[in-house]
Amino acid sequence: MSVRFARRGARAAACALMLLHPPATWAVDLAVGLNIQERTDGIAPHCAALRRAAAVDTPSGYYERGLCLLYGLGGTGRPDLGISALRRAASLDYAEAQMALADYFQTTSPARPDEALYWYERAERLGDSRAAARAESLKRKMALDAARPVSPPDTIVDPTPMELQDLYRQGYHCHYMSGEQWCHLANDF
Repeated sequence: MSVRFARRGARAAACALMLLHPPATWAVDLAVGLNIQERTDGIAPHCAALRRAAAVDTPSGYYERGLCLLYGLGGTGRPDLGISALRRAASLDYAEAQMALADYFQTTSPARPDEALYWYERAERLGDSRAAARAESLKRKMALDAARPVSPPDTIVDPTPMELQDLYRQGYHCHYMSGEQWCHLANDF
């Protein structure tokens, strides 16, 4: 077997492997989205009164006020104050606040999943049954993202439709990898 054909076979195997590699998506889990919706629907009718009332020094008070401020329920959204209130409730071992923080960070900061994972793990230690499954799911997503393949040299990533026509004429072929389109020369073995 010549070196040329060995390289060609290796390149084909690499292309096939990349096609089989599942993309690391940071799409929000359905359960996370539903819980956020359930939380906001449950607290929304009370937010106007919660915003007018004097601060309640209980974990549930911080939690409820935090949700109103975070999501702009019953008034203007103040995410910084909402996160602060939720952190206060969460640091007092209020598991629902920990879950709310983790869900929020997972949906708004997919590039930094470490904070969401931290709050899921704290809620899990307090016995929240949802936290273990969400933490495990997030860990799997983080592992997939870490294992995401890097495009080989001379690969064109996400060409425009006009560039794509030009590339095909030049002998390129393309694959969809990790949510991107990777194009390389068909004979660059």
